[in-house]
Amino acid sequence: MTSRSSSFGGTLLGLRFAETGGAAAIDHLDATSISVLLPWPAWLCRDDGQLCLSAALAIADETSTFGMASWDKQLRPGVSVSLSGERTTSSSSSAAIEAGETITFASRLSKGGASLAWIDLEVLRGDELLITGRHLKFQPSGLPPGWSIISHPLCRPALYKAMEIAEQKGLTPFGERLPSSDEAIAALPPLPPAGTLRMDVLGMAEQSSSSTEVAESSSPSSSSSFSTTFEVGLTRQHGNPGASLHGGCASMLLEEAASAGYRAASGASAAPAVQRMHVNLLGAIPVPGLGKPPKPILVSSNVNVADRRAHAVLQRAPPPSAHAAPAVEADVWW
Repeated sequence: MTSRSSSFGGTLLGLRFAETGGAAAIDHLDATSISVLLPWPAWLCRDDGQLCLSAALAIADETSTFGMASWDKQLRPGVSVSLSGERTTSSSSSAAIEAGETITFASRLSKGGASLAWIDLEVLRGDELLITGRHLKFQPSGLPPGWSIISHPLCRPALYKAMEIAEQKGLTPFGERLPSSDEAIAALPPLPPAGTLRMDVLGMAEQSSSSTEVAESSSPSSSSSFSTTFEVGLTRQHGNPGASLHGGCASMLLEEAASAGYRAASGASAAPAVQRMHVNLLGAIPVPGLGKPPKPILVSSNVNVADRRAHAVLQRAPPPSAHAAPAVEADVWW
């Protein structure tokens, strides 16, 4: 479904398989683990050669969901609750990540139950471990009513047959018509070329920015805190196959906002590679259907360069109130 839909994974992360003209491949799949091979997209390469943490988490978000849909007793992919990742010590000094270089995204089910599933993540180049992480999923959500009944083992032969027919006709549980494999190949948009600004690809436009001197409670000195806010026009390409904001896309939006704040606060031409990131996905945001007008959201960050960290939030625009809870929030460390 990812390969044939107009979702974030297929159109911008390169998660398309051979049958739809892509180069992603499942290298291994068993009862508790999966590994997916993917040529690293050129537009995600950093100038310093480091692997982009939020982009790696975005891809791992989706590849671990591939596995979850087969590991779960009711075949539920679940919805993301949190994503976290950390760069390994060796990855900062390793050779540069080149466009098209094969990266392995390995996921292993650590614990899964009726409601929650914990998935351990690893991102590797050959045998070199670059990133480790964790993906927490809530299993009961994200599927049509009655799924627990029709996915029962006694019903699965009929379910598989119905899914096969639906796939042939391009139907999904979410009301979106999928193109056939041949149509998907013909309509396959090229990934953004190397050097393309990520903010342009993600549709980010700066709305406001400000700097504040914040007194530290443990020191008489003060440190600079820089806040910046962006508006993003959500389209179908920002979404997952279920037509809500892709958790990995949200992670990338939040890192971009934090990095923009770092550049503005420090005067640096580029922010350093993020070393650690934790993302809480607190609420779903629907994305517009194909051909529908973009839907605005706000992404803002507060950066403290002295502490080399930021807090970023994503919420609907305009916010319903000053105290409205964010839909997604992240802590970022450089």
